[in-house]
Amino acid sequence: MPYRGGGTKTGQAIQHVIDNTMKTANGARADAQKIVIVITDGRSQDDVLTPSIALRDSGAITFGIGIGAGVLENQIQEIAGDTSRAFIVDTFDQLSGVILNHVKQAVCYDVNECDTNNGGCSDTCVNTQGSFHCTCPENMILDSDLATCISNTTGQRAAFDECSVDNGGCSDGCVDTLEGFNCTCAPGFVLKADLLTCEDADECLDAMCSHTCVNTPGSYFCECPKEYQMSEDRITCTLRASEADCDAGFMPKGHSCTQQNNEALAYVPAEEACAAAGGRLMKIADSGVRQIMSRNYQGANFVG
Repeated sequence: MPYRGGGTKTGQAIQHVIDNTMKTANGARADAQKIVIVITDGRSQDDVLTPSIALRDSGAITFGIGIGAGVLENQIQEIAGDTSRAFIVDTFDQLSGVILNHVKQAVCYDVNECDTNNGGCSDTCVNTQGSFHCTCPENMILDSDLATCISNTTGQRAAFDECSVDNGGCSDGCVDTLEGFNCTCAPGFVLKADLLTCEDADECLDAMCSHTCVNTPGSYFCECPKEYQMSEDRITCTLRASEADCDAGFMPKGHSCTQQNNEALAYVPAEEACAAAGGRLMKIADSGVRQIMSRNYQGANFVG
C-alpha cells in the first residue's frame, strides 16, 4: 500500500488484506494455509480488533508484532488473537532472531500420518516428528513394503534391506544383514556410540610415533625434534650425525658424513679429486637446485 501520511491506520491495512490480498485472483490458494503477519508501531488510530477477527474468521492465522518503545500491548494482542502470536521488540533487527523462530513454531506443525488410514500400516503405526513408521507384533516382521507385517519364520529382525532407506541412518557405509544392518566407516574413522555416525579415529592414542604424533582427519603423521631425523619407517626419529661423529675432513649430513674438499674449487680438479676417492662428480646446472645443495653443504659449488 502506498504511504499517504496522516498517522497509523493498521485497521485499514488489515481490511485491505481481506478485500484484496486474500482473493484467489491475487494468488490465494484453497490448499495453502493463510498466514498474515502484521508489523506495526502499535499505536493505530483506528479499530484493529474488528478486521482482525474477520481475517481469522476467513481461515487466516494472524501474528501481531509491535516495534518500538510506544507500543500498546493490547493492540498487538487484538491483532494476533492469541498471546502466543503477539510479540513486542525494540528494533527491526530482532525480527530475524527469536521472533522468526516463534513464527516458524506456530506456523509449522507435525502432521500425524497415522490419523489417515493408519499410515498404511497393517498393524501399528507410530507417529514421529515429520514422519512415521510401522511396527509389528511379536513373532512378526515388516515386509519389503515397510507397512505389512508377515510371519517371522527365520528369526530375522526384518525382511527388507534397511540400507535402502536413508542409508539405514548411517553417515558412511551401510551393510545389510539377515538380522538387520551394520554401519561401517572409511579407513581412519570409527563409529561413535550411536553406531550410526563415523568420527575421526585418533591414531595418536596408540602411541605409534617415537616422538611427536599429529592426528589428521582419517590419518596421522609423526614429527621429529630439530636435532633428530625421520627414519624410512616414517615412525622412528633418530639422532642426527654431529661433527663429533665424523672423521677429520668430513662434515655431517643427515645420518652420514660427507668429505669436504676446500682445495679443488674448479670443476676439473674437483672431478679428479672425486675420481681419486672412488666417486664421481655431479654438476648442477639448475640454479635453484644449486642454491639448495650449496646451502645444505655450507656453500660448496660441487657435490661428489
